[in-house]
Amino acid sequence: MKFFIIIIPFIYNYIYLFNRKSKIFKVYRKWLFPFLCILLGLLYVILAPDSNGTERTIEIWAFFTPFIFTIYLSLSSLLSKYFNHRDFILYLRYSDEIDYLNPKKSNAKSLDKFISYFSIFFILFLPFIILLFKK
Repeated sequence: MKFFIIIIPFIYNYIYLFNRKSKIFKVYRKWLFPFLCILLGLLYVILAPDSNGTERTIEIWAFFTPFIFTIYLSLSSLLSKYFNHRDFILYLRYSDEIDYLNPKKSNAKSLDKFISYFSIFFILFLPFIILLFKK
């Protein structure tokens, strides 16, 4: 069960990154799953028995990662719209926004590349960032 608590938000963040421009994640719908995760996290805090302190902290933090990642992508989109006057292009392999066999043809700018690479880094390490602040 603990494995699923950590892996489901991780998978959601990955799916959201690659499908953020689809109809599923438009306007208010992109906030449904993160708020559902927060509610489940609060229920988990109230109803679940206490376990090891570090494990419990990671499990509770995992419920908040979709919300934090959604905020991050929304801010990245605003930043890209301010500087590039468009939403950022996801410059990653298997993205529908570039031809990954010939990425030189894409019109991705350095800000697009930075946001793309940092997003993958953020997805991978966000569930474990809480360990940096643990005593």
